[in-house]
Amino acid sequence: MKNLLRNRQIVLIVLALCFSASAFAASPIPAVYDRGSAGSIRAGAAGTLDVTSPTELVFHGTAYADKLAIPYKSIDTFDYRRQVVHHLGVLPAIVVALFMPRLRNHYFTINYTDASNQKQVAVFEVSRQEPRLLLPLLRERTDVCKSNRYDCGGSLNSHLFE
Repeated sequence: MKNLLRNRQIVLIVLALCFSASAFAASPIPAVYDRGSAGSIRAGAAGTLDVTSPTELVFHGTAYADKLAIPYKSIDTFDYRRQVVHHLGVLPAIVVALFMPRLRNHYFTINYTDASNQKQVAVFEVSRQEPRLLLPLLRERTDVCKSNRYDCGGSLNSHLFE
């Protein structure tokens, strides 16, 4: 009787671990195709960046035709940057900073070579949490940062996520 109860407990623990591991799997990253040279996608198209494939980064737009697949091996350079949403003068910026942090947009610019050997560029806007996943992922999966992985494509200092 004790063995049967113990076996059931082990089975329940194993099942709980399996389901919890799938809950933490990489999910698509919400993004906006801000601009770029991909003619098939309109600027400002909302969608997701799918990073689950080990060979390519895929943008799926909300429209059926909005899909852009960028193989990691074809990425020439990438850059992460953040820009202030509202540009103010010096004095208004100081006054606003006293009461609230300035809003910032977070962008990834990816330069790549497409299948027809043409240079292309894509700029994606992501939420402020996503660079913590996307920047290290691009550093590891592309050949851009072979010599210096931790100083390539931008910086993830804690003050960047305001």
